[in-house]
Amino acid sequence: MSSELFDEIYSGGHRVIKNEELLHPDTVPPRMPHREEELKKLAYLFMSLVKEPGETFNFAVISGKQGVGKTHSTIFFYEHGLAKHLKEKQGKEIILAHVNCFKNSTLNSILATVLNSMLRVPQPARGLSPKEQLDIIMNRLERKDRYMLLVLDDFHVALQRQGESLTNFFVRMYEDSEYKKKRVHVVFIVRDFDVMERYLSDQKAKLNLKSRHIHFDPYTSSQLFDILEDRAKLALYESSYDEEVLWEISRMIGYDVNPTLPDSGSARFAIEMLYYAARNAEEHGRSQITIDDVRVAWGVLSERGGDLIRISEALEDLNDHQLLLLLSLLNLLKLDPEGVPIGRIEEEYREVCEVAGVEPRKHTQVYQYVTDMEKKGIVDRIVGKVKNSKGRSSIISVRYPPDAMRRRVLEILKRRGYNVAHLA
Repeated sequence: MSSELFDEIYSGGHRVIKNEELLHPDTVPPRMPHREEELKKLAYLFMSLVKEPGETFNFAVISGKQGVGKTHSTIFFYEHGLAKHLKEKQGKEIILAHVNCFKNSTLNSILATVLNSMLRVPQPARGLSPKEQLDIIMNRLERKDRYMLLVLDDFHVALQRQGESLTNFFVRMYEDSEYKKKRVHVVFIVRDFDVMERYLSDQKAKLNLKSRHIHFDPYTSSQLFDILEDRAKLALYESSYDEEVLWEISRMIGYDVNPTLPDSGSARFAIEMLYYAARNAEEHGRSQITIDDVRVAWGVLSERGGDLIRISEALEDLNDHQLLLLLSLLNLLKLDPEGVPIGRIEEEYREVCEVAGVEPRKHTQVYQYVTDMEKKGIVDRIVGKVKNSKGRSSIISVRYPPDAMRRRVLEILKRRGYNVAHLA
């Protein structure tokens, strides 16, 4: 085979993407268009930390649907606002501890993640109580005269598992404490603020929570255009796109134009569409993105028919083990597209858990996971005859293209910290 086959690809003759990383939805951009007011509110809520470090406890609750900039804005505020000004005005350092509550949904696992990943403190052989874990965190920060911004992302997942005691632990961790300084400050990130209120019975605490709440609305089409224009300038070659391409994507996803779309108003989804459109142009040997490329990208992300996109939020709401179970089913559907017996799925699930390094759930919980996913419209279940067997069993299949769903499941697991290279 002649090497000329690869010459055009690697010579940059038809290049559209200049920096692929900047089109990754998890990349925090150097600017946050249309989140200036929310960032100002966040800065005001942490004002006392900059003026008088350690004297008062600062926290905020950020709510909004997926893809509206909650996490990016919080990290942007930390990097460009809080850390910078605390250093300049007080000469103090503050570290960021970003914990994904999908993966760490108990108080012990949240605090253990802070200790292990952020502070590099090894865990003792015996289990520690949350109070002991918090003491170690505070002592380590005290010793180095540092502060911490603890970002509890998707906190609603942990709340649904542990309830009111979890919120109380964090908002009241300085009550009756002997800590010299209030070193740890918290941002709770949730989909729905009502979930936070539901798990607080104390009226005074609820009022305090409301006063420190910032809601992020979905983006409109004009706002998405500005966001896409920013990303395109950074990530694409100048002549590879025009405004009409950006407007086409923005109009498809803008909350003011298409409010019933599950990903309506999502910058994450808009940026993904721009990336797939750019990649399609490159793969077809063109150096400019067209409206047809945008339509192809829509087909890829809505999984060639607009179906999978309807349950994208449902997939995001699955816990880790439900996703690993679903991945097990999707692996097996490659070999048997008509459906897989639940017993065989459970065997595959145990193997997937071993590769992922997690303890598999018991049979009754696995069965409940399937029931839950069936109720959400993710899987179908019928009772039928098992191949090469005289018995009958629950046969599980999916309602959407398996390969496309499998890619989406792996994307979600990757965002939650799993090594999908091993799982794929």
